[in-house]
Amino acid sequence: FGRLSVLTASPADRLKAVFNMDALKKDPELLRSLLELAKGLSVESPAKPAAKPAAPKDRSLLAQKLESKFMRDISVEDGQAFAPGEKFTKIWRVVNCGEIAWPANTSLRFIGGDNLGHVERVVINRSIIPGQAVDLKIGMIAPSTPSRYVSYWRLYTPDGERFG
Repeated sequence: FGRLSVLTASPADRLKAVFNMDALKKDPELLRSLLELAKGLSVESPAKPAAKPAAPKDRSLLAQKLESKFMRDISVEDGQAFAPGEKFTKIWRVVNCGEIAWPANTSLRFIGGDNLGHVERVVINRSIIPGQAVDLKIGMIAPSTPSRYVSYWRLYTPDGERFG
């Protein structure tokens, strides 16, 4: 589960917020002046490819028996837009759909992409019995540069083995 993508406001949306677009359409001289000023500006747009999640390694018998299922987003739908630098809380609802309890200190860990949470892991301090749902919550901050960002998160045993 654990994939989140967010958007920050596009340059066009930010320009629309700064300039009266109707006034620019009605005044060709004002538009020409704006375009002339823009010619002298340089633009740097660093492309940052999202890292791919790490390949799975051999798993223990415990990790093979632990199962999870993503139920729904409680907050922040996939692809939701935020203002640059805006703080938000992402909450995923996940259920233990296996036959054994997740041990206490199971964690949700950042595994790749853009770390919007600025944390590496969130620990679940109690065990989660089969059939029980848990809300996994991470405070995040939208990056300052407008773009599309993707963050990958997975469940891990207390011994550091991925499952679910």
